[in-house]
Amino acid sequence: LGFGVDAYRKLENIPDEGYYGSTIISLFSLIDKNDYRDYFLATGWRAFTTFHPKRIFSIQLGFVSENHDSMFNKTSFSLFSKNKVFRPNPAINEGNLKSINFDFRFGEEEVPLGLVSRDAFDFSVEHASPSFTGGDFEFTRYVTSLEWNVQTFATDLLFPPKISIKLNAGTSSGSLPVQ
Repeated sequence: LGFGVDAYRKLENIPDEGYYGSTIISLFSLIDKNDYRDYFLATGWRAFTTFHPKRIFSIQLGFVSENHDSMFNKTSFSLFSKNKVFRPNPAINEGNLKSINFDFRFGEEEVPLGLVSRDAFDFSVEHASPSFTGGDFEFTRYVTSLEWNVQTFATDLLFPPKISIKLNAGTSSGSLPVQ
């Protein structure tokens, strides 16, 4: 059982399904000003409690209070594409987000940089309502994902071949902000 509080001012990105990791995006931005993510500034805090009785099972309940602001390009540096311009970030729905979050995981935790595949089921709910939590947004968002790996043959190899299946689904009610 754990408790925590975070305070931050950070550059966030509009969810993009994580096709490319932050390291690859940073490298391509540095070389050729090629960054496909859309960014915004999130300033705020969150408080949470986590129940983690086994390594393959966890539940987290939290409260988030963030101020969201549009972010404009702050640099034009590149190693090779000096005359090229970064694509501008689109405007977001600016305002104060106050929400309650519930996260459930059954399976292995994610490994940084996705170096190791995992079998896991994740489910997340986020609810924001001015009458209940305060803030400027009103929505409920549901997201779930399933990752499953099946070894095909030569299971005694260090990295045996496998079929990896990843299913993601989500829905919402209310009016989700762009970000």
